[in-house]
Amino acid sequence: MAPNYEAWSRTDLIARIAALEQREASNSTSTQPNTDFDFYSYPIRKIASQGVLFDALCRARLIDEARGYDGCGWEKCGRTDRGVSAASQVISLWMKMTTTWSDCSITPPTPLWPPKPEEEHDYPGILNRILPPTIRSSPARRSCTFRHLQVLFLRSELGPLPHARGRQSIFIPSKQLTLFMRRILRAEINAVEAGMFVFDLVGTAFLYHQVRNIMAVLLLVGRGLEPPDIITQLLNMSEGAEPGNWEVLSRKPEYQMADGLPLVLWDCRWQTGGAEGEIRGGQARGIYEHLEGIYERSRVFTTLNHHFLKKAAELHSSRPVVTRQATPFRLVPGTTRRVRQYVPLMRRVRNDEVEAINERWRNGKGKKHLAKVDNGDDDEGDGGDDDGDE
Repeated sequence: MAPNYEAWSRTDLIARIAALEQREASNSTSTQPNTDFDFYSYPIRKIASQGVLFDALCRARLIDEARGYDGCGWEKCGRTDRGVSAASQVISLWMKMTTTWSDCSITPPTPLWPPKPEEEHDYPGILNRILPPTIRSSPARRSCTFRHLQVLFLRSELGPLPHARGRQSIFIPSKQLTLFMRRILRAEINAVEAGMFVFDLVGTAFLYHQVRNIMAVLLLVGRGLEPPDIITQLLNMSEGAEPGNWEVLSRKPEYQMADGLPLVLWDCRWQTGGAEGEIRGGQARGIYEHLEGIYERSRVFTTLNHHFLKKAAELHSSRPVVTRQATPFRLVPGTTRRVRQYVPLMRRVRNDEVEAINERWRNGKGKKHLAKVDNGDDDEGDGGDDDGDE
């Protein structure tokens, strides 16, 4: 049955012609096998599974490197900042199947795809053999409806317990965040283990550094440096936007956002539930053993560091030494900054208006970005710019 070329785009037609010409030339002029990989000698289908993963897919010859991200229909959900962990990042793209064009009568990009073969490529297994040990792959599909992020923090960051409950309900579910609307479905603080808590945040999507900025303010409240109603004050971006007599805050005060290490994109959910997919028996066991090994090594490092800390305690007094110099101010666990006096958020220097920031971006990085797009060099797989948005 002849392919239905009427539904093909100009780009796909050119690619098909090039593939047929190459196949004809190899059959008629050469007796030696052609070692070059012909991506278009295989049909493709869209599955749900940015630079490391893309490079691994190219090395495995599952996608065509020459056509880049656009050529394989690369779509992503749940990107994160550099340094942020993730347990459920999703990418959908076109990948090579095990069948050949001669095995099926339907050719893409028609609405009907070839029937799925009984034995398909072990996509996660292939990728996990190539990816670095900090990245593991398993299948997932469907459009994401909300994301679940978690931020770990120590008990010492909470401050006195009587005030913890008030901070737990600072973000009311279903509240709309202003400027760029992102609906928060659930926000709560839960105990994980002795001395450790987790801030669970579930929302439809999250903007650039949004969760790390939220956590930075919550930690200031937890240490008693800011009152719990600072959240209401920060959200009062226009007259009457929040109940109460608050100053209108049209510009964000300057403060350092929370560190990315304790933040993890824990889950992405779809209309049908969780990240649906299939992991074969050997893959599941291999992933578990790999993560178990990382956990055991981390416990050894934690115990070693604890012993070193106890040894240091024998030599140094735990009582702080009062000096006229700046004192350490802990921003996040393991990170300190020296300040002479804490300045409340509402009294700090404020950033420029959003319009001015956007104009500066358009004349700087934005102009360079558009030039890359025009030249076909737009690389969207550099790790992501946000806490878990699409």
